[in-house]
Amino acid sequence: MGKISKTKVPAADGGGLRFNAGKIRIELLPTEWIWGLADVMTKGSYKYEQRNWERGMSWGNMVGCSTRHLFKFLMGERYDPDAEYVREHVPELRGADPATIHAWPDLDDDERAAAAPDYPAPVVDHAERREAAIEAFRAARGE
Repeated sequence: MGKISKTKVPAADGGGLRFNAGKIRIELLPTEWIWGLADVMTKGSYKYEQRNWERGMSWGNMVGCSTRHLFKFLMGERYDPDAEYVREHVPELRGADPATIHAWPDLDDDERAAAAPDYPAPVVDHAERREAAIEAFRAARGE
């Protein structure tokens, strides 16, 4: 193998040179993140239009909308004891007990599957991916 420069990195496929130094390493992204983003964009294209997000909008609209949804979720047990709001927007949970719906974040996988068999399992284990991301940031900082 020849001399390695800062701009030419030997490839593992026979020693040919690639000019990839300093380029973004897309292949390092977890595939679940890419898949999840594509899923959100696909659903958005059905609800609005393809690439609608490129047109931009007031951040106030986004903050207002997300805050309303968050507050409705947070106030659910107090102001919606029968979980009507969740049942309206999440058809898979329409048959679940309201107390179970309000406790959803604290349930384990088996409890969730028993309460709502049609509710999809998480695509990503957030605790596992969080630890992987933290480790990646530590490694990037040289820790």
